[in-house]
Amino acid sequence: ASTSAAEEGSLFEPISVRVTGKYLSDADYKDSDGSSSIAGGQMRLNAGGFSFSYEGQHYSWDNVSQLNFGNGQDDPWNTLHRFSLGYTLNGVINKNWFYGAGITGTSAFEEQMEDSFGGALRGHIGYSFNDNLKALIGLRAFANSLRVSAMPYFGINYTDYAADGSGYFVNLGMPATEVGYSFDKSSTLRAAFNFDGKTYRL
Repeated sequence: ASTSAAEEGSLFEPISVRVTGKYLSDADYKDSDGSSSIAGGQMRLNAGGFSFSYEGQHYSWDNVSQLNFGNGQDDPWNTLHRFSLGYTLNGVINKNWFYGAGITGTSAFEEQMEDSFGGALRGHIGYSFNDNLKALIGLRAFANSLRVSAMPYFGINYTDYAADGSGYFVNLGMPATEVGYSFDKSSTLRAAFNFDGKTYRL
């Protein structure tokens, strides 16, 4: 897509698809001798500011009787699903200042989708020190059938890309920090730390 089309968030710009997988072995739980292994993945589609994603996680449990939650006999849960649909708007205030806002609707559940819905609003303002270094601060609010919460977020982003899309990037912030290297415009290797909290309908 051309630069102007990308800035306007045109619906005609190419759709991007991102697929990730993860595996966590023998995850412990606080004040408990039980554990679980987690295998999962996520697929995310983006186009013109709109996004859709699906995430699935399967849990394999050990020492269920030693867990400090559940009934001590059955697995507390097995496969968790999460769908999300959102829209993001980014803009420029002047040469250095920029902003962003977004809205997301979610459904997170094990077997039944009823009472699994939630929604989030977010907004931020940022400053570009140069073409490579940016910083931002914002606020995110979330609500579902159980709770309403709000949390600030911030980030410092440094990128160094060549014309072919190769180069490295560093994102330092909360709730996510990541570093990585892009081999080209479609292939990237990254390592990330995320502070993640989700509510599922079991």
